[in-house]
Amino acid sequence: MYAYRDKVYLHRLNVNCESDFTSNCDHESILVEMDLKTGLHKKLPIYYSPKYNSNTFPSSFLISNMVTLDSLLVFGFVADEHVYSYNLITGITDSFLCKSDFQCQTIMGFSDNRPPERSKEVMNYYMTTSKYSILTYDPYLKVFYRVFSKGQNLINEDSLFNTYLDRKTYVMVLNQQFNCIGEFEIDTKKYNYGIIPSRKGLMIPRRKLVNGNYQYDIFKVNI
Repeated sequence: MYAYRDKVYLHRLNVNCESDFTSNCDHESILVEMDLKTGLHKKLPIYYSPKYNSNTFPSSFLISNMVTLDSLLVFGFVADEHVYSYNLITGITDSFLCKSDFQCQTIMGFSDNRPPERSKEVMNYYMTTSKYSILTYDPYLKVFYRVFSKGQNLINEDSLFNTYLDRKTYVMVLNQQFNCIGEFEIDTKKYNYGIIPSRKGLMIPRRKLVNGNYQYDIFKVNI
């Protein structure tokens, strides 16, 4: 939820792209604007990534990551190199290509024949396909961060199965024009993705808990 002036914006996470009324996600709004004075609400022209359709899998790949910046709503999607912005004042939507320098494969967010959610094909897709996850804004450095996980082979050089923790993960640094101005790798086996901007630097949590609590390392980001 996001409040701007006298309106509230609600992110619709329960959009059904497989209903009888929706043949694909392209025309189903994912955000509702509610007027606090009148109580009236309306769907905004903000949609899922054009890469998605009714055959998209896994369904969790549909969920978008929204960041707010004054009158600007910024969206990122798991299986899409682009970042999208919507201006609440002008009603204009823009698209920006924010591809990681380490993305060596084309991201495919859908399949002609959608398999069951927990099928081997879906598990392989999770393991081998590159994806984008966290998108956040740093109010101290005035930049955006976007986390990218690089796809990998199912089998490694030792003829053993790779795990999710074997994939390489990078943090992209984007300016306010959504140009990538830097990118650095974090150890996937050591760190989680829940990055938090702070005055001291970018806080990234370690996977190993201490007394049930997360421990953070601080990364200095030079721009």
